[in-house]
Amino acid sequence: MAAFGLYTHIQSNKRRSIALLIGLFFLVYLLVYAGALVGEALTIDAPPDELLRRALSDALYAAPWATLGTALWILIAYKFHQSMIDAVTGGREVTRQEESRASIIFSRICASRAALPCRSSR
Repeated sequence: MAAFGLYTHIQSNKRRSIALLIGLFFLVYLLVYAGALVGEALTIDAPPDELLRRALSDALYAAPWATLGTALWILIAYKFHQSMIDAVTGGREVTRQEESRASIIFSRICASRAALPCRSSR
């Protein structure tokens, strides 16, 4: 469904974000199962159906830990995403006095796009 208008874009973005987070959990479960399968294949010499059954059992045993680890990963990323980006890019917060030229340019862009809401700088 195509998004029209600001609020439908916001709702569409929220739905896609939730789908991506759910997909992350499924990806982690798949990786846990694949790791269990490789571990079983390297540990015992058994027919493929036995390896698949044992790997599934191992993956089900590890699923709560995988869920907890993935949830913790998401919480850390949510809490510290801006500081991680700033650390990698060298970004910092600036005031209007420090970057007056950038502030003027931003104000002019906002004025030229009067339909878009602009936040004033600190």
